[in-house]
Amino acid sequence: MDIWRALLFSVIFLILDALFYFAFVLPFRFDLLDYETNLYSTFEMLSKVSFYVLFWFLFLRKQVTLNHAEEKIPRIDHVCSMVMISGGLFLLNRLFFDLYSVYIERYKFDFKPDDFRNFVNNNPIYSQVLGVIGSLIIAPIGEELVFRKYLFAKMLNRYHVWTAMVWSSLCFALIHVPDYRNLFPTFLLGFFCSFAFQRSKKILYPIILHFLYNFFTYLNQSFFIDFKIFIYENRFNLSYFLIVIIGVIFIYSGFLLFNKAMKKEKEKLEIS
Repeated sequence: MDIWRALLFSVIFLILDALFYFAFVLPFRFDLLDYETNLYSTFEMLSKVSFYVLFWFLFLRKQVTLNHAEEKIPRIDHVCSMVMISGGLFLLNRLFFDLYSVYIERYKFDFKPDDFRNFVNNNPIYSQVLGVIGSLIIAPIGEELVFRKYLFAKMLNRYHVWTAMVWSSLCFALIHVPDYRNLFPTFLLGFFCSFAFQRSKKILYPIILHFLYNFFTYLNQSFFIDFKIFIYENRFNLSYFLIVIIGVIFIYSGFLLFNKAMKKEKEKLEIS
């Protein structure tokens, strides 16, 4: 697949996803429901599930082959490297969110810690459960099958691995375009998920990496409230940049650990 077709595929994917959202959610959002009601969250989740299920049965399952025998349970060092990379991305990407807000949107945020705590504590359990299903199950599996197993693999047939990694990651970022602040963070996530898939030749690893990144984000939003408040209150000072540097170290260390583990596994297979 060439670059233009990959970009077109991503745009069509985004449009179809939006159409499902409009079909399931908008009729209820303005006429019957408040944005934060449980029923609204249910229909929002149904739109995602329906879209990915139909996309799989009508298109994707004819394009990709899932070999369950090859998707073995990952070793502990593989998982540790995924934890380090995803945790590092979580810490690093905070910088890109804040830079975009401050210098591009010129956003002046009147931060009130008590209001933030009240918002998190009053978020219904039902809504939190749906959020977990969407961010920790549907997104990692659905998006990795589409953008790593299908799109990245197709681009590898035509381009050098680094070219395919960059452009497939850009396509992955484009489907998050409604949230402009999320473009570069999702590009980085897509890049390292592509790296994990290319080195392991298994879709399980990018799914785990994607899951862990979303898991850290969910913990930060729902449980580690004091850490999020600390970040907001100390934006762009020494402590803030130390956290960013720690994130970079985690990413690099995880990258080396995963690469080393994959080389050892390849050598064992060659010997056997």
